[in-house]
Amino acid sequence: MERVTARLDCGILQGLLCINKGVPGADAFEHVLMSALKSYSVIWDLVHDAPPRLLDQLVRAWEPRWLLPGETIVADEEPDADFVFVLVHGSCVVLLEDREIENVGQGSVQGAAQLLALNGWTRTVQVAPTCNGEAMIQVMKREKLLDMLDGHPLPKARLRALEQSLQEGKEADWRILKNIPAFGSCAFQPFLARLHKDADIRLFCAGDMVAFAGDDSAAMMVVLAGTVRCEQPQTLFFVELHRGEWCYQDNILGNTPTFGHDAVAVTNVLVLVLYRHAMQNAMVAYPETRKVVIANETWRKKTGCPDFGVLPVFNKLPASLLSDVLEEARPVYYRPSSLLYSSGERVEDNSMLFVLRGELQLAIMGIEVRRIGAGGYVGLHHFMGLECPEPNVTIRSTQACDCLLLQQSTMQKALDDELMEDDMLPYTASQRVLAGGEILDAFGFPVGDGSAKNMPDCVEQSEVFRACSKSFVAQVAEIVEDLAFWPGEKLYSQYEEGDMMYFIRAGRVRLEVLGRRDPEIVEAGITLGDMAVLDQVPHYVETAYAETHVWVRALHKKLLRRSLSSFPEEERCMLGQCSLRRCMAGKRKDGDRKDGKAKKAKLSVEAAKAFFEEHGIKVAIPEGKDVDITPLAGFQFDGFAKRLIKYCQSKFEKPTPIQACTWPLIMQRSDVCGIAKTGSGKTLAFAMPYLSMSRLGQLDVFEQPCASARFVAMAPTRELAMQIAEVCSELVKALTAGDEGLYPVQCIYGGVPKRDQREAISGTGVDMAICTPGRLQDLVEEETLDLSSVFTSQTFDEAHFSDFLLPNSS
Repeated sequence: MERVTARLDCGILQGLLCINKGVPGADAFEHVLMSALKSYSVIWDLVHDAPPRLLDQLVRAWEPRWLLPGETIVADEEPDADFVFVLVHGSCVVLLEDREIENVGQGSVQGAAQLLALNGWTRTVQVAPTCNGEAMIQVMKREKLLDMLDGHPLPKARLRALEQSLQEGKEADWRILKNIPAFGSCAFQPFLARLHKDADIRLFCAGDMVAFAGDDSAAMMVVLAGTVRCEQPQTLFFVELHRGEWCYQDNILGNTPTFGHDAVAVTNVLVLVLYRHAMQNAMVAYPETRKVVIANETWRKKTGCPDFGVLPVFNKLPASLLSDVLEEARPVYYRPSSLLYSSGERVEDNSMLFVLRGELQLAIMGIEVRRIGAGGYVGLHHFMGLECPEPNVTIRSTQACDCLLLQQSTMQKALDDELMEDDMLPYTASQRVLAGGEILDAFGFPVGDGSAKNMPDCVEQSEVFRACSKSFVAQVAEIVEDLAFWPGEKLYSQYEEGDMMYFIRAGRVRLEVLGRRDPEIVEAGITLGDMAVLDQVPHYVETAYAETHVWVRALHKKLLRRSLSSFPEEERCMLGQCSLRRCMAGKRKDGDRKDGKAKKAKLSVEAAKAFFEEHGIKVAIPEGKDVDITPLAGFQFDGFAKRLIKYCQSKFEKPTPIQACTWPLIMQRSDVCGIAKTGSGKTLAFAMPYLSMSRLGQLDVFEQPCASARFVAMAPTRELAMQIAEVCSELVKALTAGDEGLYPVQCIYGGVPKRDQREAISGTGVDMAICTPGRLQDLVEEETLDLSSVFTSQTFDEAHFSDFLLPNSS
């Protein structure tokens, strides 16, 4: 076959290969391999003008391999691994010192330095665990390459010349790092040798991009052989680096988040890449280097690095102990989108991970439950030696994160030291209470009866799930997160959106409600926030503080909804466990909602306080009552009939103070005693909730005419009764579009013949009875009027006159 001397492009190469028997034609995998070979100049430059016979041999030299997700292709420092491979299908992750440093996709070529025997493998390459199906690679060993080039002197000479040009890089050792300023006075042999051993050595061909400006890799690069040009983007400025010179020093120290310039290979080059996490491993192995390196990390001073000593778990502990904790803590770095821990994995060595900067995402079953920023931590329970289930959260970094691994062994040494027994009392007290031990005051005496308990099955035994199946409850127990709170810390605030349900496993929680004088104390076994999570109320109805050290198991609303999607009947069981009073406080109705969304116009907490102060309103709630006293900002409210809302909006600008305060309470079916001036809208305050509940089906509607009133309002005088009846009639007209017969209003008072009132009741019926006390008593006694159906709406206007008007009544 005729020798081809011109440079072949990919299409010609494929055409030549198709001539030979046994070689597939336009196969998808072959296309990927051809494209990778043509773009990979290490191999292509050897054979680009070779005869077709050699090109055919080149393709046949590659061996296909299929690998499963998570399977390792090659491991760091693996012996006798002098091969190169092309990723033909799938995706891979590159690991260095058990940390992900790179993701590679289809067409990627790995192992050029190893193929040329310049260096062993310095990285571990695995098929990505998330790879969809098997991955395919094509492998060529150095032995096959040499055999293939025998009899072809020109390609063989090129290979030899390439290897010789990079030979000085192969001979480089730890001494090439001695002059790097970042390591300063700690540049001694064992430390630098560890850095060199844990570095990644890469081969780049002339023209290859070594690094890109804007890359967020926390690494620096040292040239081992060849020349690299550093180019400032969008300028003509550049600097050339030769053997022993470096760039991106601020990136490995964390002072600069991204590379500030491009790096391009001018010749074939060997580059040693030092990563931040590998440098930190060397610092841990040689603690004497730590202060020197950290002194060069100027970001710690510029960003206001948080102090772990302010965490509640370290409160009141001696400064000497905190100094030891810091000294023995292990610095760790995670690049963006790194997987820190999978579900079921605890922090190594039962340490506590403290975030210095960056952000972590915590997810359960793929659903994000919360995020942790600077000053946050994970792994507290195991750090304190508490018996805690294995964590079920998956933790990833959303940003570049610098953290500290606070060692449990440091705390254990202090606990074992008898001389520090008194100093460790705050810490041991938190351990004791969280484990269910006695609750003691500052003098060591029991608080209350001193009893405490730890309920590992607080989820399974919760009243919320009493009527649910065991299989459902068992599933829920697997998707909760264990959290700890110290005395005074807030679990949640009143009026916050209810995203979390809290099952108290140990300790006591104080519940405070705006307007309620005395707080409520609850203990282990109680569930908090269930009504808000189950959408029975629009938000948390109290503020929860840790009264003691508290261990809670938190269930996110999204996770509960996901569980209910597999057990739809369980939601009815849970709602059935809710008391009628609390259910009605937040019950949703669809009667007057086109889009199914509740209409609310409540004030915020701050606005509510300002409203009460502005109008001189004082609210008192009897002990044991649990109601939402937030006033309304307008007429829109979940449960009000739409026609009544429009009626009010057409006649009034906004609710009066007595209306804004009493409407939410009455709609929760709470007894209300309200005091306001004449003309302040008290009639509308008590009449509008009743008619709305009737209209929306929350009360049974009787067929008229009927002598059984469902609403009774008593007034001390005839004039006042007539005024109330007039307002009620106007509301009925607005509600029924003029059909007053649906909710007949009867004004019953003395001083006129009873006959007319009897005929009105028997003729048109009565739904709302507006009465003076004497005539009401007469009609009830003669059985003209039936009050047996008055369950929810009884109003006493000018109630301070009641004893005078009915002195013998109870």
